[in-house]
Amino acid sequence: MLQQSLKSLNSDSAAAKAAALQQQQQQQQQQQRKQRQQQQRKQQTRAHLLLLNRKSNAEARRSAAAAAATAAATAAAAAATTAAAAAAATAAAAAATAAAAAAETAAAATAAALPNLLWRKAAQASSICSPFLCSSSSSSSSSSNSSSSNSSRIAALDRRR
Repeated sequence: MLQQSLKSLNSDSAAAKAAALQQQQQQQQQQQRKQRQQQQRKQQTRAHLLLLNRKSNAEARRSAAAAAATAAATAAAAAATTAAAAAAATAAAAAATAAAAAAETAAAATAAALPNLLWRKAAQASSICSPFLCSSSSSSSSSSNSSSSNSSRIAALDRRR
């Protein structure tokens, strides 16, 4: 009986030891499982953060490139506007210079032609009212002479000039 009770105690303690060992193994397995899960979460989080970082870097580069392109376009537009204004001012100045030159040329031509016209008018007026034409003889020969003499007087006046 003692042996049986020893045997049963031994078997109970062996069973208890086995149960404790099994429970300890289960706890270790659970801890290992938790550690693996934590490591997986950490790796996933790192991968996610890296992806977000890459995305934000790419977006930052894109936005910086867009800002640079906008600044360049603005500068180009300002330069084009300035160049267009300068070209317009140059064209206006050239047009004003051309108009002034044309007015000067016209004034010079008029000034050159005016005395000639005045001399001709004066010559015609003096030949018409000359005492030779206003004389009492008004025959056809004198009228033909007067027209040829008018022409010769005008030619003589032109030569003097």
